Amino acid sequence: MIRRKRRQPSRKGAALTEFAIVAPFLFLMLVGMIEFGRTLMVQHMITSAAHEAAREASLPSATEASVTAIVDRHLEASNLSNVAVTIDPEIDDAEAGDTITVTVTQPISSITVMGGRWFGAGFNLSSSSSVRKEGFE
Repeated sequence: MIRRKRRQPSRKGAALTEFAIVAPFLFLMLVGMIEFGRTLMVQHMITSAAHEAAREASLPSATEASVTAIVDRHLEASNLSNVAVTIDPEIDDAEAGDTITVTVTQPISSITVMGGRWFGAGFNLSSSSSVRKEGFE
């Protein structure tokens, strides 16, 4: 007796179809990881810039321009713009022993690949560092 073979359905396009369904989610996940990593890197750089600027601000010879120049030089490699530097109290008003706080703020919309279109609009990355003003009392 001769047996008839059952015909198996063709699965040639199944892998391509499955990839077409999954690929957009994988791509979005990859872009999200890149965005998150870049945001963490910029936050670290802002924190480091605030620390270095506060150290400069603690010196008796410091000026507001020298503190801002430290931040600009520190963030220059990342091409960051729109960085706001706040010094409280003003360097000229601070006396030896006073606590000086330097705050560096960067809008997140200017550092992301998406430009804050879908997420991050209106948020800022910020870091502060406080030191005592050096000198004789």
